[in-house]
Amino acid sequence: MQPIPPIGGHAVHRFELPLIHSNMYVVLCGSDALVVDPCLSEDAVALLQRSGVTRCTILLTHEHYDHISGINQLRDHISCTVICTEVCAQRIANPRRSHAAVFPAMFFSQGPEVVRQAAALFDAHYTCTADETYTGTMDLQWHGIPLHLVELSGHSPGSAAIEAAGTHVFTGDNLIPGTETLIRLPGGDKTVYLERVVPYLRRLAPSTVVLPGHGAWGYRDDPEMAAALP
Repeated sequence: MQPIPPIGGHAVHRFELPLIHSNMYVVLCGSDALVVDPCLSEDAVALLQRSGVTRCTILLTHEHYDHISGINQLRDHISCTVICTEVCAQRIANPRRSHAAVFPAMFFSQGPEVVRQAAALFDAHYTCTADETYTGTMDLQWHGIPLHLVELSGHSPGSAAIEAAGTHVFTGDNLIPGTETLIRLPGGDKTVYLERVVPYLRRLAPSTVVLPGHGAWGYRDDPEMAAALP
């Protein structure tokens, strides 16, 4: 896989949650880190500690367990500020609304070894909290990098897109290369997805670097990205 183009001159590190391959992204600047969708990852914690990071700004694209499972792990090591939509904040505090309660059961059909791994890795009672929330949009600056957060329910009620530096966008599960967006889970809304999310994604510049919740990064006009939109 080709390296992710840097954001504002800063390298973007990607980590995957085992079994379901959810993406976590980390950008470093001195003792600060910008983290999008933290998953459980000892490798990510090691990178932050090795880099001397003492503060993390955590941004969430949505509330599903595989995209929030690393928040408490990071809080155990580093001072963190978690920012997400108001709806997302409400749902990550409830293991049923974040789907943490059903997560281990999702792997029952994949054989006893995968079931064992899922039971050891995932916490069906997991909850976490947000520090700052927004509705609609929110604008931030992180070490000179403008961040524009856009509430975009569709895949889930608490979903959002995170634009960085005008060149990159973290889409969460509202856009995953090569596959249709999953909107049949509880809380998914096909009407909102088609009326609001799809037009937003189609308006992105062709050269926009898309950093999805699963799968490889790509440019907005890459065939796999285009094929993922209805």
